[in-house]
Amino acid sequence: MATSPASAVQQAREALGLRLTSGGRDRLVTLTVADGVACGPIGGEVAFMQARSQSDDPWSDWPDTGETEEIDHPPVEWHDIGQPLTETNAFVVGLLVPGITFRLTGGHDDADGWVLWLRRLDAAASIGYGKGRPITVAGNRCLIDDYMAAVRWWHDQDRPRPEQFGLRVALDKGPARQEVWFRSPAQLVPLP
Repeated sequence: MATSPASAVQQAREALGLRLTSGGRDRLVTLTVADGVACGPIGGEVAFMQARSQSDDPWSDWPDTGETEEIDHPPVEWHDIGQPLTETNAFVVGLLVPGITFRLTGGHDDADGWVLWLRRLDAAASIGYGKGRPITVAGNRCLIDDYMAAVRWWHDQDRPRPEQFGLRVALDKGPARQEVWFRSPAQLVPLP
């Protein structure tokens, strides 16, 4: 689930097991429940066969992201842009940029260049990069900035794996508040 339903936390007495989907990957999360707060580390990866109605593929058509422009001072180097998109780390990208989906297209090596396509809700963007090429962007600039900030944060934290994160769900007077933590429940992840 992308978000934790408040009713599940309210009904749980001591523990709650959830499937958390992020970056197109699924992991189990076991939350300990106390005083209206559920908290626990992100566990191992799991796979479930989804019914057609459950699959969310926003990539049936490639988005028109408009004209490209070069970035003068990118927050990351060209070779860092696609690094967190491995199967394992794609989950982390989804934690850092909630709701994001992505596809990577391009040549057979770094010199041919790559295009990273990003989507979140109705926003779409692309980032072009490669060895000896300028970094170019097109589309929703907020989405591009959120992705680049997440990649920068991921590199600054020594490229953490999903097992170093956890989830905290708190019930206030309104809807459940879901927060991602890193290494400790006291260290919340800065999300866009």
